[in-house]
Amino acid sequence: MEALSMTNAWIKENGGNWNNSSNWGASVTPDTQPWIDVYIGGSVNSVVNVIKDAPSPTVIQSLTVGDFADLSVSAVSGNSSVAFSVEALTVANAGAMTIATYSPVSLGSNPTIDGELTISGNSNIFINSNSINGTGELILDDATIGTPSNMFTMGDDLTTILKNGAALYVNNQKAGKEIRFSGSDNGKDNLLVFSGYSQTVSTQVTGFDSSSVVHVNGGGATPISAAFNPNGDGTYTLKIDFDQWGNGISLTNVTPATGFSPGAASIVPTSERGWNVVTDIACFLQGCLIRTTEGYVPVEGIKPGDKVLTLEQGEQEVVWCGRGFTAIASHTDLPDDIAGYPVRIKAGAISQGVPFDDMLVTSEHCLYLDDVFVPVRMLVNGDTIAYDRTITSYNYFHVATSAHSIILSNGVETESYLRSSNRKSFNAMYALPRRNNVGELTWEKDSAAPLIASVEKAQQIFNTLADRANKEIVSRRPDLTTDSDLHLRTNTGAYVRLVSCKDGRYSFMVPVGTKSVTIFSRSSRPCDTVGPYLDDRRDLGVLVGSITYVDGLARRGVNSITSHLDSDNLDGWLPKETPDSRWTNGRAVLHLDEAAAKTAIMLSIQILSAGPYLQSSSPHDACAA
Repeated sequence: MEALSMTNAWIKENGGNWNNSSNWGASVTPDTQPWIDVYIGGSVNSVVNVIKDAPSPTVIQSLTVGDFADLSVSAVSGNSSVAFSVEALTVANAGAMTIATYSPVSLGSNPTIDGELTISGNSNIFINSNSINGTGELILDDATIGTPSNMFTMGDDLTTILKNGAALYVNNQKAGKEIRFSGSDNGKDNLLVFSGYSQTVSTQVTGFDSSSVVHVNGGGATPISAAFNPNGDGTYTLKIDFDQWGNGISLTNVTPATGFSPGAASIVPTSERGWNVVTDIACFLQGCLIRTTEGYVPVEGIKPGDKVLTLEQGEQEVVWCGRGFTAIASHTDLPDDIAGYPVRIKAGAISQGVPFDDMLVTSEHCLYLDDVFVPVRMLVNGDTIAYDRTITSYNYFHVATSAHSIILSNGVETESYLRSSNRKSFNAMYALPRRNNVGELTWEKDSAAPLIASVEKAQQIFNTLADRANKEIVSRRPDLTTDSDLHLRTNTGAYVRLVSCKDGRYSFMVPVGTKSVTIFSRSSRPCDTVGPYLDDRRDLGVLVGSITYVDGLARRGVNSITSHLDSDNLDGWLPKETPDSRWTNGRAVLHLDEAAAKTAIMLSIQILSAGPYLQSSSPHDACAA
């Protein structure tokens, strides 16, 4: 057996090609013979960039990408052989490694990532231990770690970033410090996969958006419902129930991406014997009738190759059909649209004989009215268009034509499926060959009509339909209040009452030793207080402007606090309204500076806007005195 050589270290300043022997201390590349240790490192004044673009069968015993070094592996092998292989990998705190090849790569057992490891376009990464440790970041860019039978354990201090169609198969109990969804530029969903057994997952899940999908592996328990429940601090708990007794998976710390609010959650069976949990589905419920060249056909009976009649393009061939399933979580106190209740459009709600029979759709489904598409949730009047809370589980369906189209369902002009990044919302029933199935589409470029953008036009359409149902609906309003019930609670739990209010500034005497306060108030959604035609489903507390304080003896003058404006991710704060103002969600944490904590202070908070609130809403501080 050939004896192992000791250490081979990179010596070329500023980097170069791995395959050049003059760049190595041993005057040969690590590919020429087995090495116990291979080291690449630079300095703060000389960052080393190393390119490995040729495959090698040699297995390196230990590879360290040290500080100020960046190793890029782009080697491509033939015949599915391994292009790069190490037994042990360490990426130092200020080091980085990129795997940018689709060929198999072996990273040995329990790699340690204290810096940054990026894997791009590769689903053939082999790690013998099914575990990754470290304090750094693992970035999966259209890449996959794990399989349904090989779930990975992530180190307690490791952050994993999913982007552009990445997939992570993770152990429910050991998911790491943070899993960060980072969006998709290629129309592919990012997939976070858990095993099908009951478990509470406390790992922080951030950046959740419309391209984010949580998947439950088959072979274990079967999910029956799912719901995003607000935690009151800007985060959500995603509860996936396996039975009526509450057993299931709970992701207790989910933070949505900026500007995204999780909607109704649906359970979708997949061809891989698992289930996707997805949000904001736009589709028909079973029994809706679609106008085809052969007459009206139930949506569940439509097949690719059928011809549907469209408003703008005549006959169009159906190229895809999909279905899914939703169950409303039991004992939910979520708003009807978020909980996932379907919307019933009664016969004649749109015009005389339209629809010609009641029809049921999801709240995100769009109707074509006055030359625009309008989500039906913006038209709910509680009478002829209303949430049907008697339906707590249902199958949903959709059909796609080669181009997004305006089709007829029960006589109503509505939309065909726009093939966007939410394809995982459906279990495809039928599809034509791929040559007939164009890529992902967007509302901005590919919709058959624009999505409504004008509040005034939305209100006009709402009023027209509401007036048709009952003239009193237009003037009917819920019971409202403008009292925000604004108060504070310190980090130690002490209740802080309002001292004075003048010219929009609310003053509170905060006791000595306080490091932070929570700003409590009522909160409501504008779509509930103004009307559903206002497409604003944010839960708004108070709009905060400037914050100042003086100490108890007024020795240091007026001091400003800007912590609520300086960071994007803060508990209980929505994205900034303007550079100088920010909404709370009714329970927002404000961090004080060290000087403020050393003495009692008079804290002054500028409130730029507050309410109206639903009279039925209560302050988020359940222990308010």
